[in-house]
Amino acid sequence: MNLPRLFARGTSATGTTSQSRPRWHYLYYLLAAFDICAVCASLYLNQQMMRIYIDSVATDRTWVEIGHAAAQLGEAAASIDAPGNDVFRTRDFAGERENLRRAQDEFNAQVVRLRRMLSAEEQDETVRGLLEDVKTSGDTTAQMVRSAVLTFAYLADNQLEQATTHMATMDRFYASVHSTLVRMRSRISDLQEAQFSKQVAAAASLQKAEYLIVGMISLMVFGATAYGRLIARQVSVEANLKEAYRAELEQRIKERTADLTAVNEVRAQLLKSLLSAQEAVSYTHLTLPTIA
Repeated sequence: MNLPRLFARGTSATGTTSQSRPRWHYLYYLLAAFDICAVCASLYLNQQMMRIYIDSVATDRTWVEIGHAAAQLGEAAASIDAPGNDVFRTRDFAGERENLRRAQDEFNAQVVRLRRMLSAEEQDETVRGLLEDVKTSGDTTAQMVRSAVLTFAYLADNQLEQATTHMATMDRFYASVHSTLVRMRSRISDLQEAQFSKQVAAAASLQKAEYLIVGMISLMVFGATAYGRLIARQVSVEANLKEAYRAELEQRIKERTADLTAVNEVRAQLLKSLLSAQEAVSYTHLTLPTIA
């Protein structure tokens, strides 16, 4: 039995096993890719949710400030209407004119502030309508101021009927301004509700991506479990093959050892026979001269 051929056969068998070994490690790379995708998707989802929250807070704060400015504009309009009515009670024409002037300055300042805040927003139909309401309230308030001034003039001239008429006109203008400001606050409220609904819809659409992430994680877990089972099975097969090859190799070594032992015994017997024959020949050469 040829021992080098045995080792060559074993090497060939091992090489064949290595070449035909399934490449399960590709599944590991696939699972790693799924893991990275799941982590990236989760980070992106969290970032988008945080962005929606920040935008929602910022938008809500902006429109709360605009609503507060509109409320202050209404208070300033009421302050403009007050002197034309109070003058009938106080008869303090100079003081009420001063009150009217301060109220008008405050109203104009609030108009500028509110117009600036609205101009900074996206110019959609609602914002343009609010700007138009601001302009309308400003124009109507200017007419209200003129009526108040005429009320002061006629009342100072003791023309009570004319003064009362202009006071009533002033109150009608104030009612118109008040109606415009109420409509403005209603539009702001509707816009806030629309913005909130839009942000809720965006958050709901992002929630759908959570199902995708859950699916990816579930697939990754199932894949990891399957990969572990395949690896365990492959390790078991490899161990069985190595054990079988080792047993076969040991058996062949025992057979080869037995063959070598038999050959050595034959060699020993041949050597013993040769030595016996040589001794016989030597004895014959020694005894022939004596006989002669």
